[in-house]
Formats: sequence, C-alpha cells, structure tokens
Amino acid sequence: AIVYVTDLSGTTNAATANVLKAGHYSFDGTRWNNMLVPKLTGFSAKKIDTYNITSAGTFDVVYAVVEYDTNSWYNPAEGKFTPKVPGYYQFTAGLRMQDGGTTERRISLYKNTDLQFAGTSMIGAQAIVNVVNGMVYLNGTTDFVVVKLVATGAINVTSNSAALNQSYFQGYLVGQ
Repeated sequence: AIVYVTDLSGTTNAATANVLKAGHYSFDGTRWNNMLVPKLTGFSAKKIDTYNITSAGTFDVVYAVVEYDTNSWYNPAEGKFTPKVPGYYQFTAGLRMQDGGTTERRISLYKNTDLQFAGTSMIGAQAIVNVVNGMVYLNGTTDFVVVKLVATGAINVTSNSAALNQSYFQGYLVGQ
C-alpha cells in the first residue's frame, strides 16, 4: 500500500516510527517507509579545540561545531549521530594530530560500542591528518555512530581555527 500522509498527530509505534513528516510512504508488512528520501539527510561537524592526550588509550572525539544537521540527529555535546530513519549511512571523519614521536595513533568509526572501520595507523612527530570512512547500517532507533581516537602514548590534537578543515565528522543516508 502507498499513502500520502498529511496529519502527523497520533501515537507513534513500531510501524509508524519512520513517519516523520508529510509525504508518500509505502508499507513493507512491518513499518511505513518514506518513498522519497529528502535530497540530503545528514550532518557535518568540525572540531576547533586543542588538547593533549597524556597516555595510551581509546578516547571519544567530539566535533562540537555543527555546519549543518538536516534532521537534528547529531549531538555536538557527545559527538554522536543517532538517526531516526533506518538505512545505510556513509561516514567520513578526519582528525589533525601532531607531536606523537613514536606514538601510534588513528581514528576509528564505532557503531554503538563496536569498532566498524579503523583509519590507517600513523607514527611520527609531524602533523598528520588521519582519515576514516565507511558505510554502516543503522536501525533508526537505538544505533549510533561516534569517532574514537586510539593512541599508544601521548599526542597533541590540534584542531584550532587554522586547522578547522582538517578535523571533521560527516554522515549521510545513502539508501534504505
């Protein structure tokens, strides 16, 4: 069945969870799905602070400056993207780091608490921009994606205004 929804009032349940705005929807036997995905469903955020990692570990990376977020699904306080529509999302992230010496470092994409994609591990004192990308299926309810930094020792994460375009996190819905 195909319907055109004009009235969004009423109780949301599992079948109607994808009905977020007026438009054409088809029923797949379990839930209503938007037939016309908007031209862009996604976000872009950047990081502008500088901080030091003083020991080895895995650390959350928070990209607090939102350039755009078409559905308000990105939380800039936590650096977490939690979409309300299930589907396949393409992500890319970059982070500028320096002063690592012999410290190995990389950024990775995590779905919930599980590693999905790891950037190339890099070693050296020079400034580098580590990049990671990948496509992740998200269920549209509880799944989320974050970026984490993995370091084997101390490093300086420099994401000031001069390096603004080198530290970013972006995600887009590419299919359902």
